[in-house]
Amino acid sequence: DLQQATGGYSHHNKFAHLYINGLYWGMYGIHERTDESFAAAYFGGNPEDYDVLKDNPGSSFPGVVNGSTSDYRAMFNVARSGVSGDEQYELLQTYLDVPGFIDYMLVNFYAGNQDWGDNNFYASRSRVDPNSRWRYHSWDAEISLRGTRENVTGKNDDNGPTGLHQRLRLNAEYRLLFADHMHRHFFNGGLLSPEGAAEIYQRRLAEIDRAIVAESARWGDNRRPNQPHTRDVEWVAERDRLLNNYFPVRTDIVFGQLQGRGLYPSVTAPRFNQHGGVISEGFELTITAPTGTIYY
Repeated sequence: DLQQATGGYSHHNKFAHLYINGLYWGMYGIHERTDESFAAAYFGGNPEDYDVLKDNPGSSFPGVVNGSTSDYRAMFNVARSGVSGDEQYELLQTYLDVPGFIDYMLVNFYAGNQDWGDNNFYASRSRVDPNSRWRYHSWDAEISLRGTRENVTGKNDDNGPTGLHQRLRLNAEYRLLFADHMHRHFFNGGLLSPEGAAEIYQRRLAEIDRAIVAESARWGDNRRPNQPHTRDVEWVAERDRLLNNYFPVRTDIVFGQLQGRGLYPSVTAPRFNQHGGVISEGFELTITAPTGTIYY
């Protein structure tokens, strides 16, 4: 949900009650698989046009879902050659959707996704569309939203997205673009601000708030037969932990982690008196900055 909210592409999910031959089996999430058919549906063309790769635990390189790894390997060869200079960085951008990649990384950093980097990702690119770029798709990110101080910003898995990010981090233009995206998402009610992230979470809460009763009745005693998990105890406690203790502080913590890695400058960005939304006739925009001179 977070990746989609940035304008990126991950699988859509819808919750449903599942019955097998009339027997209630629980609450399930029905979702897309981010394979070649997914890519063709959202980006155009035919499924056979796409190279699609998926994490391949135990191997040093992602596995092929469709197509081949040749273009992906070429992208990593460019990255390994050094992208601190403008020429190589511009070449890499002919392979990778860099703005979408930054949003993808920010979402995983924010969520503290521990089960990711060398595994649990899809990547796709069209072989026939000259404007197509590699896109990463969030996948199977259930080990997330745990401790408020989880820090995955140092992950560096050689042939995965984290390894690519660590190489790109050496380029000044990439760091500046990364800081721009941080400012968009972390401040002023943005997607990864305390209120922005909580709003996305609350949408899911509203969908399943009562359905959890049936789910806990069906499976709540699976691990604890003498003290079953219930909606009103365990589920409510986790809901409240996230709303009251996680989202309010997580933004500042991750911001500090990323700034510590040189991905946000020490200069405080100027502030507008309104950040988007409906602008009334006669509105006058003002820009203020704590220090320095504003150029516009």
